[in-house]
Amino acid sequence: MDTMLKEAKDDLIKEMAMVLKDRYYEYRTEHLKTIVDEWFTQKKDLIKVLSKHPNWNREKFMIQFDTDVERSINLVERNNFIDWLKCAANIRYDWRLYEQSREYRITNFIQSITTQFFDDSMESYINNVNALNENFKLRTNMKASKAIGKICREEGWDKLDGFNQYYARLCDALNPLKVTRHTCISVNPIDYLLMSNGNSWESCHYIGDDCDSSGCYSSGTISYMLDKHSFLFYTVDASFDGKDIELEPKIQRQVFGYNDEVLMQSRLYPQANDSGADNVYTDIREIVQKVIADCLNKPNIWTRSKDDVRDVVRKGTCATCYADWLYDNPGSEHCSVSTLKDRVSNNPRRIILGAEPICITCGDRHSYADNISCCNDYNYYEDDYDEDIA
Repeated sequence: MDTMLKEAKDDLIKEMAMVLKDRYYEYRTEHLKTIVDEWFTQKKDLIKVLSKHPNWNREKFMIQFDTDVERSINLVERNNFIDWLKCAANIRYDWRLYEQSREYRITNFIQSITTQFFDDSMESYINNVNALNENFKLRTNMKASKAIGKICREEGWDKLDGFNQYYARLCDALNPLKVTRHTCISVNPIDYLLMSNGNSWESCHYIGDDCDSSGCYSSGTISYMLDKHSFLFYTVDASFDGKDIELEPKIQRQVFGYNDEVLMQSRLYPQANDSGADNVYTDIREIVQKVIADCLNKPNIWTRSKDDVRDVVRKGTCATCYADWLYDNPGSEHCSVSTLKDRVSNNPRRIILGAEPICITCGDRHSYADNISCCNDYNYYEDDYDEDIA
């Protein structure tokens, strides 16, 4: 075995043991070694493709680079502000006269805002609202959050209990930001294990703070780890400047599948189903498509279909991962399959996601979805993190 590869695999086993030990999981090092050996066997072809990228980190089994992420206006938060305002201001309408009321015109104007600044197309609407209160003095090119603040002050709504909190959230939602994040395209086993350890979120694949708080599909982490075709896209905060990025809480995470010039994009976590979801999915997909095309030394031209997902993507035999690309949830409409233009292969387009997991405690294959150990009732724990790995 390549000496560097052996050292890298040994480091992965030690790191996996550290992660499990910190969460009070029962494990045996020999079975972690079995899992890592199986991971490398199954991911070998995928690693061969991804390793051709100039940003490939051989020790971490990932491609690393920085991306600028532009957050779009969050219309859900804007609507939340309106709902709170109506309740807090005790605005009650005779619905037969509702459209004639000042409150309706003002709140409807706020609820119609979809841009950071008022543009010229809003001039007539702005004039109509200004007519309701001469002190509003709204104008085109005015910042939307500033205009809403002025409206609320003139109406006395800024004195309502909780206004500062809700208005601050509204301002944040209406002011898109462009931020730089560390971005990884990874097949690192630790990234699979911590795929749902987010900076402020978790999902059903969360392995928990301990073995008793794991998610209902937590063994899906190893199920994905041991398949042939899945890899992870994720971002972490730009402030990270350490060595082990795979241990950092993930801001975003998305499972992709790749096989034979066919790429599948699954659901994005945390759940992205607000007004900006389409843009986020598109941005991430275009990044990954460019990376794959560069690795293959092919033109970055793809044909995309949302209708082909069920035909192309299959869940592996006895896999325990949650097949979120299949189910009717708020993210499934964004899942899609992209095929490289002029694909040469005559093989059927097929991506298999998930495999039968291996227990970290006994080393057996198992089908328990809710724990990475099928022996989690046993009271045996091997405290062997510091031992040398043969």
